[in-house]
Amino acid sequence: MKSTLKLLAILFISSLAFVGCSSDDDDDHDGDHDHDHEEINILRYTLTNGNDVVTLTFTDLDGEGGADGTFEVSGALSANTTYTGALELLHEEEDGEIDNIGAEIAAEQADEHEVFYITNITGLNVTTTDVDEDSNPLGFNTTVTTGAAGTGLLTVTVVHEGKKPNDGTVDDALIGTDEGPGSIDITVTFSVQVQ
Repeated sequence: MKSTLKLLAILFISSLAFVGCSSDDDDDHDGDHDHDHEEINILRYTLTNGNDVVTLTFTDLDGEGGADGTFEVSGALSANTTYTGALELLHEEEDGEIDNIGAEIAAEQADEHEVFYITNITGLNVTTTDVDEDSNPLGFNTTVTTGAAGTGLLTVTVVHEGKKPNDGTVDDALIGTDEGPGSIDITVTFSVQVQ
């Protein structure tokens, strides 16, 4: 009995080593390879109206499990104003080199992603202005309109392999497709002021 258990343990460990060394190259038919969504360590959302520029930045260079990330909002939004919004998803390497993961997603995997903007600020509306190849919302480019002065939260959520089209909510997108449920690449909540 002991020798059988030892043999089973050795077979189990060997199978783990084999799986751990497997390559994803078989899925790489055209030479492109998927980016690693877990490597997004900077999310930057820039809102622009002429010289009025407000930047919302989340930075977590050591990733999950390390120190808490930092949130920075460069200033207040102006009341009753329309902004053009641009979202960047970046990965900063230890040597300072920056990979633009958002640009890769928009160019190569737009049909597998959607960005959602949820706010509790009365009068603040975010409208997606870019679409994927099937004319479904993407969300890297937006129009943001503000109403009266107020303070609240703005949450940016990037869903991967979610249901498209959906009802405009993260929950519906996460239902996914026949291939499985969607997942969240990153979600960040900023405290925002309109004045």
